Amino acid sequence: MSNHSQGQFMVVAGFVWSSVFIISALFQGQYLPSGETIKWALTIGVLSALANYMLIYSMRKLEAGVASTIYRLNLAIAAIIAFIFLAETINFLKISGLVLACIAVFCFAQHQRKIVTKGVWPMLLLVLIASFLRAVYGISYKIALGDGVQYLWFLSGPGLGWVILGTLTSFRSNGVKIPGEIIFRGAASGVLLSGLVFFFAKALKFGQASVIIPVSQMSFVVTALLAWLFLGEKFSARKILGMGLACISILFLSQS
Repeated sequence: MSNHSQGQFMVVAGFVWSSVFIISALFQGQYLPSGETIKWALTIGVLSALANYMLIYSMRKLEAGVASTIYRLNLAIAAIIAFIFLAETINFLKISGLVLACIAVFCFAQHQRKIVTKGVWPMLLLVLIASFLRAVYGISYKIALGDGVQYLWFLSGPGLGWVILGTLTSFRSNGVKIPGEIIFRGAASGVLLSGLVFFFAKALKFGQASVIIPVSQMSFVVTALLAWLFLGEKFSARKILGMGLACISILFLSQS
């Protein structure tokens, strides 16, 4: 996916995403967001847009299954941040989960190097930065929800961030026409993302961030299987080991 089409996809998905929550807020009589809500909505909007743009960009060199799994291991970073800044408990299972997550990333790096020899390390670094931003994004959710933000306006923030970044990266002097295929994929993704962030925020409001965030990351297993079925991505011993360790890591973190 080129910069242009990637940006267009983000514009459409973000527009649908933000519209769902803004319209819902208006229907509930929340006509204007508070200053605190605007602050946190902008924060998570920037974090979400940058993290997802970097993830999609990294897939130009990395396999979708590898990139998505490393990205989803942001749970390890999120757990560390939660320990330090949210005073959440730490125990043997959580420490074991963090160690296994690090080993899993190493396994994926070794697998990817055998497939693509040039440009792998910069893309691995990019997806690791995206993973860090995604972890900060998840923790910011937890803090913001505790600060009493207006729920629906707050959830529109990431979508607005996608619209802004997508517009900036897809700008072309020869026009802004968006192909029908991108409109369809972007709109479908926007609806799915709306549901994802709604239930994610609900869970974070009542649970520990170091548990909820790991459980929410299990989608990488489905991504790897779909990439194998439809994109022809290969499974190696290192990739299988990495996925297995990632699953155990998530299990440990969620059970602690």
